Amino acid sequence: MGKRIYFTLFSLLVLLSTLKSQTNFYYLSDGSKVFYSEIENLYLVHFKNGLGEDPLEISQYQFVGDYYLLSNTTEIEENYENYTISKCLTNGVDTIYENDELVLAFKNSTNQSQKDSLINAFNLSLIQDSSFFKQYGTENPLEDAAAIFESGLVKFCHPNFIINPKPTHIPNDTYFHKQFYLNNTGQPINNGLTGMADADIDAPEAWNITKGNNNIIVSIVDRGITSNHPDLPNSRQVRLPGANFGGAFPYDPNDLTPTFYHGDACAGILAAEQDNNYGISGVAPVCKIMPVKFEAGVSASSLAQIIDFSANNNSRITSNSWTYGSNIIPVVETAIRTSSVKDVIQVFAVGNTRNGSFPGGNINGVVDFPANTLVEKGVLRVGASDRNNQIALYSPINEQIDIVAPSSKTMRGILPNEGEDIWTIDVPDSAGRNPWPNSSFNFPPNGEVLPSSGINHLALSGRFSGTSAATPMVAGVAALVLSVNNCLGNNQVKDILLNTADKVGGYNYNWSSMKPGHSKELGYGKVNAHQAVLAAQSMQSSTLDLLIKDVPEDFGYEPDTVAQYLYVSEDIWVRNDTDGLTFQYTENPEYSSTDSVYVYVRVRNKSCVDAGVNDSLKLHWAKASTALSWPSHWDGSMTSPVLMGEALDIVSLNGLIAGKDTIIRFPWLLPNPNDYASINQDIWHFCLLARILSTTDPMSVQEGSVLWQNVKNNNNIAWKNVTLVDKHQDVIAEPEYGLGASIAIGNDEDEGSKTIKLDFFESTIEFGNPLFDAAEITIKLDEKATQKWENGGEESNGLEYHGDGVFKVTDEEVNLSNLNFEAGEQAYLYLGVNFLTEEVEEKIVYKYHVEQSEDVEFGEFIGGEQFLIHRDNRNLFTADAGDDEQLQMGESVHLQSADIGEAAFYRWYNEAGELIYEGRDTTFVPTENTTYTLEVIAHADGFKDYDKKTVVIKEQYISHLYPNPSSNQSQLTVEYEASTASSAYLQVLNSGQTVIANHILHPKQQQTSINISNLNQGNYILRLICDGVLVDAKVLTVN
Repeated sequence: MGKRIYFTLFSLLVLLSTLKSQTNFYYLSDGSKVFYSEIENLYLVHFKNGLGEDPLEISQYQFVGDYYLLSNTTEIEENYENYTISKCLTNGVDTIYENDELVLAFKNSTNQSQKDSLINAFNLSLIQDSSFFKQYGTENPLEDAAAIFESGLVKFCHPNFIINPKPTHIPNDTYFHKQFYLNNTGQPINNGLTGMADADIDAPEAWNITKGNNNIIVSIVDRGITSNHPDLPNSRQVRLPGANFGGAFPYDPNDLTPTFYHGDACAGILAAEQDNNYGISGVAPVCKIMPVKFEAGVSASSLAQIIDFSANNNSRITSNSWTYGSNIIPVVETAIRTSSVKDVIQVFAVGNTRNGSFPGGNINGVVDFPANTLVEKGVLRVGASDRNNQIALYSPINEQIDIVAPSSKTMRGILPNEGEDIWTIDVPDSAGRNPWPNSSFNFPPNGEVLPSSGINHLALSGRFSGTSAATPMVAGVAALVLSVNNCLGNNQVKDILLNTADKVGGYNYNWSSMKPGHSKELGYGKVNAHQAVLAAQSMQSSTLDLLIKDVPEDFGYEPDTVAQYLYVSEDIWVRNDTDGLTFQYTENPEYSSTDSVYVYVRVRNKSCVDAGVNDSLKLHWAKASTALSWPSHWDGSMTSPVLMGEALDIVSLNGLIAGKDTIIRFPWLLPNPNDYASINQDIWHFCLLARILSTTDPMSVQEGSVLWQNVKNNNNIAWKNVTLVDKHQDVIAEPEYGLGASIAIGNDEDEGSKTIKLDFFESTIEFGNPLFDAAEITIKLDEKATQKWENGGEESNGLEYHGDGVFKVTDEEVNLSNLNFEAGEQAYLYLGVNFLTEEVEEKIVYKYHVEQSEDVEFGEFIGGEQFLIHRDNRNLFTADAGDDEQLQMGESVHLQSADIGEAAFYRWYNEAGELIYEGRDTTFVPTENTTYTLEVIAHADGFKDYDKKTVVIKEQYISHLYPNPSSNQSQLTVEYEASTASSAYLQVLNSGQTVIANHILHPKQQQTSINISNLNQGNYILRLICDGVLVDAKVLTVN
């Protein structure tokens, strides 16, 4: 974070004049910006003294109080007095109104003089002075608020926005308060148990936008659904002839009557009637369901026909709360693939296979078929969370999980007082789950009636559970998404659900770079109906709108307001082979003079209009740098001393169909690394820039030289400045600096010098322990960059300088500042990581950033690079320096490290951190007490461990006994050192540890003789006592 500067009155005024022309945003308390766009031809006008006479009949446009929404303000000045005109703003989802006021809170450190100067500088008029904020009138609230916040004098400052809040819809269904999965406030559910507030799918918030569309049909594949159920009438069902595919016994193909409670339970969760003063509410209470029935003993071919039947009968979504073993069945797999091609969203339960659901279950569980299908497009694999945002005890822990929805914590009879607690509809009378029909479990009791009273109470049940319950919730959210935007394709709906899910539970969402943002427990998270519907709304477009995402949560709104980093697009990836459709993640490109690598770019059509035949995608490359401008670094014009970037190719989008996406592959013959060796001998990768070119969907904002602004303002452009750091990269030239790579820094301008700052930090959105704790991070500047830093006064934070341009990171957020570069001048830095074997935990993937900005007040961001760092799952080693030792003065110490069993550096350091020896073992004579540090660095990947060995030089000791062994007729000579003591004596102990003699010594002497004629044969101990303290001992043997 940059330092806050307290302004003088003059600098405040200068800043204000600068901000007048800048974009629409306000600051959050942490300094991050929230961007909005101004709505054209819509204004909020505040008539401060009321309308009075109203010649233009403005009163009909009243918004609230004395505020009016107008599309034209040209005639106001001639007809009205004392008014202000403010902006109407939107981020594509919400609309806010600027008002002519702002609110702020001064910092405790701001003195009265500073407050007065600020108030006068911005001509603020106090409206309200509360205990925790002040409200002021102003003519330019957005610009003034930004400048005031940037003064560093306030905790927060933003316009006093007028917002038109929408009430969250709470339906009147009798047992809605039991449906914690829709709206969890921590309310009591079954048996007095409660959950965690917001451990739900945010259904009421979504219902403010849509409750569904009766043209959206969801097929529920199950054991039949009740006709004209009291909470799901036939007006909400599409009951087709031939929709019963039977099982092992004769059946009527037109009979959809349930033979098991399960189908009704799933249908109720998805689509039960809302606001009918009865029962429950479905997730999508206006959409329709289509029962498709099968029976016990159903054949594989019949299941394939069922899937095909749904796709051929206008069902956009299928909800499948059933499994068919763990093996993939080809005929069913083929039907799933065909249905996927037909644009059906297929939602599958993963099964209840984990230990904790049933005794003897698999400890982690498996994902059953058909959820373990190899088909990806439009397929959602659903697990279960619980009422506390934790994984349900039966839901598998598996990398195939896509998403979860809240269900019961456990299955029946496993935990005391814990039972199935999902409320839904039931087969009426006694044919279903109410009364509870099973006596094989301890809980709930056989014959329990829940609910126990009310009209048609036996057509409802509070005892459903499993991934079977979670699946129709996800299918219902998909139905809401299509209800607000039916132009979306099945893969776009899947993308929305996964990338709006809540990453709850505290699980590891960084276990693999192949699935960033994914956890094995909850997949990409818990489904969020509200955020999913908002995303679907933001993707609506009646005119052609093509998109390459900046981040997974980017749904195409311009300017991009969600991307924390604009240079990390996951819609661009590099492969060394033509396997990028299967493996949609980047690997480090490997140079070959004859063989290409391949760049893949995903383009999405988020509109309801097909792309034209001339719409195309152009790809550019540049050498990795934090100082890339447009177009010079990307168009082939920078060729001295070697080509630094160019356009790679342009490829047609082939009329990309509305609601679909496509992946374009570009072959790329990499530049020869030897061509760059004279510039930079470290590993130096590439940056990529993808641009959609279309006359129908042109750039929303004309491209300028500032690249990040082009990316932010245009969803036609995506940027990938990502350096992959893993064990598969080139051999580490200098393992002591760690596994890593280099990037360029400098001045991207064509003229004039520029002073820059470099910030180093880890992504704040990541889970698990930070890289700073897991590894040593080294920054190594080249000679030019080191000189720039030294010339700038050696300014840095969070770094320990080791000389020769080498820094060790000592904090989570660090920077190098005041580096001045002339126009076009660049230098290089290497960033390396040594993982510490003692700090290895479950987390595999780390994202570390280097960002360059102008080193001036409010300096503009220039560019950044993400280091995507993979920790290898290697066999760990331990440094072992041996045991601590006590030595006599003049004795040698032998430092010896245990062999770790692989090529490694062994380095020994003294207490000052100075390298004293490199190698496994060495011998020398120490002169003082010292703790030596052993550092072991693996050649292969830079993994590192430390150990310490303390050597104590004894000032007082027994150096020799002779003769030893001796006879009891000998005089024993004892040589000793006690010159630093005031008093000393020898103590003789027998084998029973009894003191049998004491001999006074002269401390300044070094030798004495002892008569041992009275000692019997055996072993004795001679102790040296100095100033009353035992300091040494030796064994004497008498023969």
